[in-house]
Amino acid sequence: MDNSTYTWIAKAQAGDEAALEYLTKTNTPLIRSVAMRFLGRGMEADDLFQVGAIGFIKAVRAFDLTRGLQLSTYAVPMIMGEVRRQLRDHGLIKVSRSLKETAARAAVAMQTLSEASNGEVSLTALAAHLAIAPEELATALAATKTPDSLDRPIGDGEGLLLDKIPLKEDMAEKATDRVTLCQLLRTGNETERKVILYRYFKDKTQAETAQLLGLSQVQVSRAEKKAVSRLRAHMLS
Repeated sequence: MDNSTYTWIAKAQAGDEAALEYLTKTNTPLIRSVAMRFLGRGMEADDLFQVGAIGFIKAVRAFDLTRGLQLSTYAVPMIMGEVRRQLRDHGLIKVSRSLKETAARAAVAMQTLSEASNGEVSLTALAAHLAIAPEELATALAATKTPDSLDRPIGDGEGLLLDKIPLKEDMAEKATDRVTLCQLLRTGNETERKVILYRYFKDKTQAETAQLLGLSQVQVSRAEKKAVSRLRAHMLS
């Protein structure tokens, strides 16, 4: 990162709002690209960008100028974390007004029919009473049902519901790691960058990498170990 960017960050951290605004504007493409990964999860594009901008501002204020990393390396996970927090705290799904109205009508009809029959009312009977398709009624009821909390205790000392959900690869996290790795690779020498590129991004063997780079397999092995050690140290720090 050039010294001018460091200067702007230092000014922003000292309370210079103009510097903070400048950094935010110049990094608008980064903020937007990260925030838009969460489209379709219950927030509009403009809202996502605004939340992403808040995450970026937090990144600027917390950025450590002594570490020598790119601002984007630090900002990307901060932006994503802010968006995730917003989605978690305010819900992921927006339910349309028509679904809410259908669910409300169903609740009233359910009580009336259950009292008349002194028993449970089937979905089909309820849908017929409302003169709508059973599938439409099921969709409305499912959409307006209060979501279960991942923090809900289950069983007797069996932990939380979250503990029982199998983990899947988070593509957003994977993208963050990739951005961070690409930024860190720029700090190495050309040979190390090419070795990592062929070995981990293009799935080449050490022998194939050696042939492509005109090196011995021993040289490739040494360059790979050196690069991995350096990258690991940066990531852990």
